Amino acid sequence: MNQATESALADPQQLIANLQQQFDERTAERDALRGELADSREQQSATREILSVISRSPSDIRPVFEAIVARAAQLCEAELSSVFRFEDGRLHLVAVHSLSPEEAAAVHSVFPRPPARNFITGRAFLDSRPVQIEDVLAEPDYDAPIREGPQSVIGFRSALGVPICRDGRPIGVIGCFRREVKPFTPAHLELVKTFADQAVIATENARLLSELQARTWDLEESLEYQTATSDVLNVISRSTFDLQPILDTLVETAARLCDARQSAMAICSRDLYRFGAAFSLNREWDQMLPTMTFAPGRGSLAGRVALERQPVHIADLAADPEFAAGAVTIGKMRTGLGVPLLREGEPIGAIVLSRTRVEPFTERQIELVRTFADQAVIAIENTRC
Repeated sequence: MNQATESALADPQQLIANLQQQFDERTAERDALRGELADSREQQSATREILSVISRSPSDIRPVFEAIVARAAQLCEAELSSVFRFEDGRLHLVAVHSLSPEEAAAVHSVFPRPPARNFITGRAFLDSRPVQIEDVLAEPDYDAPIREGPQSVIGFRSALGVPICRDGRPIGVIGCFRREVKPFTPAHLELVKTFADQAVIATENARLLSELQARTWDLEESLEYQTATSDVLNVISRSTFDLQPILDTLVETAARLCDARQSAMAICSRDLYRFGAAFSLNREWDQMLPTMTFAPGRGSLAGRVALERQPVHIADLAADPEFAAGAVTIGKMRTGLGVPLLREGEPIGAIVLSRTRVEPFTERQIELVRTFADQAVIAIENTRC
């Protein structure tokens, strides 16, 4: 029996006190472990939730950002959390959690803005590392518009900014804010860094999917254009002595592939142009086209094409003072495209397309119409031989 045991036995009260102290210490350790386990489980649950949102929204990152700000505010004991994306040299607010309409308006009044070191999210972005400010009011150089706007309305004091980095370069920031002066713990910082990594995953997924979809659409469009060109050539080969089926096919195919409401083919005869084929979703205009004749001039698409001997693309016909008003009022034409039919450099006709909305044609669509114009020239020449 050692001296401490003998002493304890000699003093029962001391023994009880020692045992109570040991019990309290073990209880505290147990409670701490339970708390850490609960926090760990909650963080893992949050991580799984955000990853699940990412899997459900591969092309839409807004639900991911909304889940991130909600979980960041909850797990970091913050009254406010937000996500910013860096685009066009400025930080843009893309998601925010737990704000009243008045508070949200105050935040939106100062964003988007270029990143700077005198506010938390700008500093985290420029430093490419997590940054914490214990009390923003204790920093005399803190951004005046933010201090006078969001800070005065929301009343946040402690702030944490964690950059969202891709390949070591910041592409955004997650911010967490408290209305009381209470610094965030290292555990909170690590948690927000995890959320930042998930934000990168979501952003990359959306970018890669967008690129894949654009590439797929591009290939599908190319295949559709090639198929249409082949179909027109087949019509030409079958209609060697009959021009009308070829022109009808050309204008209808051009309208369909170029998303035009109207398409027509004008043919030159004795210095005057007449529409030899038309496709239109406007019945009144469709009935007028066969009766119309015109000479080269700037008052119509086909006339201007014949005059300039090159493609004419007008984004808004209603804004062109030289263009005939009837085409806009009756034909309801807004965006127009005209491509000449050239034989040895001389115009023998024109293909014209129009939309009822202001939406310029793409370069690929213009090139397709040029191809159709070349095919129309071949067909016209074949029928004249």
